[in-house]
Amino acid sequence: MSKLKAYIKAKNKSYEIKFGTDGWRAIIARDFTVENVSRVGYGIADWLAEEVESKVVIGFDTRFAGALFAESLAIVLLKRGVKVFLDPHFTTTPMVSYAAKKLKCTLGIIFTASHNPPSYNGLKVKGGFGGPASDETVNEIVALIPDQIEMPTNEDFNQLDKHENYKSINLETLYYNNLIHRFNIQKIAKHQQNFVFDAMNGSIQDFIQKLFPEMKMVRVDPDPTFKGTSPEPIEKNLLPLRAALKNGKYELGLAVDGDADRIGLMDRNGNVIDAHHIMLILIWYMNKYKGLSGKVVTGFSSTQKIKALCKKRDLDLEIVKIGFKHAAAIMLKEDVLVAGEEAGGIATKGHIPERDGLWNILLIMEMLIENNTTIETVLKEIANEVGEFGYQRADLHIERSKIDQVINGLKKELPTQIEDRKIAFTETLDGFKFYFNDDEWLMVRASGTEPLLRVYAESETRKKAEKLIELGKKHFGLL
Repeated sequence: MSKLKAYIKAKNKSYEIKFGTDGWRAIIARDFTVENVSRVGYGIADWLAEEVESKVVIGFDTRFAGALFAESLAIVLLKRGVKVFLDPHFTTTPMVSYAAKKLKCTLGIIFTASHNPPSYNGLKVKGGFGGPASDETVNEIVALIPDQIEMPTNEDFNQLDKHENYKSINLETLYYNNLIHRFNIQKIAKHQQNFVFDAMNGSIQDFIQKLFPEMKMVRVDPDPTFKGTSPEPIEKNLLPLRAALKNGKYELGLAVDGDADRIGLMDRNGNVIDAHHIMLILIWYMNKYKGLSGKVVTGFSSTQKIKALCKKRDLDLEIVKIGFKHAAAIMLKEDVLVAGEEAGGIATKGHIPERDGLWNILLIMEMLIENNTTIETVLKEIANEVGEFGYQRADLHIERSKIDQVINGLKKELPTQIEDRKIAFTETLDGFKFYFNDDEWLMVRASGTEPLLRVYAESETRKKAEKLIELGKKHFGLL
């Protein structure tokens, strides 16, 4: 075959759209295109075909071309008789999820690549119950995605807002009206100058400035490049928040990721409070301080201290695979107090079955204000109950062949020790978690949303956890 024919054949072959742990993500303009988004739209429309009256709410975050992709999807659905609610301004994932439930939609769609680098965009599917759509729903939609479609035209875009089934909507207002039913915003606002908020250039920025106009803010401009940083609220990405805390004026640093479904915290000295500790804080507050009960659901990579706290507080615990959809499925069937994962996505009782970074921030602010306490005091209370611990995670951007080599090797044979550390037992619910004792472990797992290998560790201190990471990297040839 000539090079020209091979090129034409490759160009005519449709890109395979794959949904991972949390939606479909791809590089903008290369694979995440209007054509491929429209193809997904056809799959969604076919999946909705049996509905008597189909309604879908659509939103987008601050990434490149979010409005274009959202409008492209809306056009495809409108042509197939689906009623569409679209917010023309960037919005957050929790706002779309809440709207899907409030407006009694069949689905909610948010265009976001969450914490992925700025070159990515993505699409998350939400159920009408206000949380991540089930694997069954997503798989059915993916199976209906066609190879060839009729593309939206310029006229379609020009006439979008004139379509009888199209409705422009302000999702911020809808979300705010729910927020004020749960929180005393005026009371919290009286203490807003004690806190610093880092919006990470993401989609919460306008809303948080309206909510707390006198709070110190960082990265509250809509930059689709996120200043060159992936908008994930972990230590290496929160340096501007740490800098704002240096003068000692503020009690706590607050952050959410690009689409505002994950939470990040720093104490008054700029020390990161990781998601494991945040989950413990929320369990502690809601159970001990507020007297609420219910099951705790957490991901496979979470700290063992959650298990210890649940045992102390007589709370049922269920550990699930990584990906919040697994926790959300339990929230739909059972009474759940807190459901969360180590990446910072946490849901709490009294709200939708969805991760919501701002909701959790407000809970923590409420806890500190109403009980006249500090985050340091709360963390000390928890440590007195279950002990101190440290956690670390390394995200290794390595060749896919190397990732497959490590994972396939572990599937064939599990190690009995990692370098000089003997393994007590191993769990394989989602990845490979090697326990050296009840409180010290090392875990290896391929990411379900990015081309990387994750290595996790927990020990008595962060330094010891870091040493375990290095031990694991050496053992598996990842240095």
